[in-house]
Amino acid sequence: MIKKIFVSVCFILLVLLLIPNHLSAQSMPMSLGLEFGYFVPSDWTIQGSATIEYDNFGAPVDLNATGFGQGAVVNILFVYPLRQNWGIIVDIGIIPLHGREITLALAPDGNQESYEHILDIYPLNVSLLHRFSISGSTLNPFLGAGIGLHFASWDTKHGFIRNAQYRRDWFKGTATHFSGHFLLGIQYELSSRLNLTSTVRYNFTGGDFEIKNMDTDERIEYDGIDLGGMSIKLGLSYNLN
Repeated sequence: MIKKIFVSVCFILLVLLLIPNHLSAQSMPMSLGLEFGYFVPSDWTIQGSATIEYDNFGAPVDLNATGFGQGAVVNILFVYPLRQNWGIIVDIGIIPLHGREITLALAPDGNQESYEHILDIYPLNVSLLHRFSISGSTLNPFLGAGIGLHFASWDTKHGFIRNAQYRRDWFKGTATHFSGHFLLGIQYELSSRLNLTSTVRYNFTGGDFEIKNMDTDERIEYDGIDLGGMSIKLGLSYNLN
């Protein structure tokens, strides 16, 4: 995973550095922004595709009750200009994936089973950005690449009622993974200070993840799990100079 991240980011940075400066002569302002969007995990095991089989009054039924689904993404970003059309972006955010929660009525005697899966990812990224200025236009395309850290929190609960007695399996865990990404988008100047942005970003991140049963101390380890994916965001930024 780390090798894949390194090679991808180095390639994109090389492409950026080969872009001639004369394509844009307008200086990039220092700015502060806020973005909202949608995140789609690249790994099907994170999105959720396995099934749970249970007997519904004698009829077997399969339900999708695993994985975390897709979710929103929110981040705050700071753009620091380097020279002309180059800049550095520092952003921090949250990707909450709370997409799988289901309760099953298993039998007439009141037996029930419930599943809840929560994965919160907190990305911290640094990106090299190149912005293209179109003469006489308020539209400015941009592209970039960078690296970061993804802090993740995993919470899985499986509760079940048998013979009027409630039991549960509750697994929790945290992990920190190195990440790489590339991004592209376009900025529209609403005024001399305010900008509207649209950004597509793809993250490469993942690694080992261990979760622990909070009641029995049983541990489950996932090797090389992929927590990357694509986000599509809209945002507003304010020029500070």
